[in-house]
Amino acid sequence: MRITKEWGKYLATIKWNYTGVIRRHFPLNEINSNSMLNNLVKYRTIDRVFYAIERDTNDATMTHAHILVKTHGKYDKQRLAKELGINKGAVYLEEVQSNKGISHYVSKHIGKEYSFHNIY
Repeated sequence: MRITKEWGKYLATIKWNYTGVIRRHFPLNEINSNSMLNNLVKYRTIDRVFYAIERDTNDATMTHAHILVKTHGKYDKQRLAKELGINKGAVYLEEVQSNKGISHYVSKHIGKEYSFHNIY
């Protein structure tokens, strides 16, 4: 899909520090994900955040979010979970190894059914 390629190209222009996955015990949607991310962007160490929600492959009733984070500081999953206002077990986080690769990966479902994305 052309839109996913365009998002991937755009996201690759930003130097992301971290990538991760948020998986809650309930489906993520536009409302509850925006609430979490609004909590996060209040912190001065956060420069940019992108997230994309997609359906789980093994359970079509559940969703998860891929995130990209550009920061001015060090992060681990405990700190990110605390600033998101969620349990640390719901967060996976690692440093970005390939900005281009991860940018295309997290945007792969944009435009498909039940996908939602936003950038702060």
